Amino acid sequence: MDKQDVVKVEDCRSNEKKRISILVIVDPQNDFIEGGALPVNGGKKALDWIADCLRCKRYVFDYILITLDTHHKSNLAFKNPDTKLLKSLYSEIQVDKWPEHCIKDTHGWEIYDELWRVLNEHGYIQENRVFYFLK
Repeated sequence: MDKQDVVKVEDCRSNEKKRISILVIVDPQNDFIEGGALPVNGGKKALDWIADCLRCKRYVFDYILITLDTHHKSNLAFKNPDTKLLKSLYSEIQVDKWPEHCIKDTHGWEIYDELWRVLNEHGYIQENRVFYFLK
């Protein structure tokens, strides 16, 4: 434990509040940008803007939380000829709705390359300030 990590009792009694800033980035994955399996119009532009803000330190964050849309090849929601039977059995759930996307451990599931590069180059990952949430 480093000296600056030690909290003194008088620090806890202070009325001064420490602000913690958190950036939440939702599903910044290759399958959601132009050219991906389920592209969002302007997705690449938005992620490039976030990467630029982090690169030039226009905004500085204590932590970055990243959600990752995560599926397996056998996901029922994917369009598949074999889901006709499933549709009849599971009418209450959405079966056969989406193209395959964000399949775990594929290129489409990975974080957009430019954003990933900036997170690495500027120490966010090395300093354990990036947290991932698979959903």
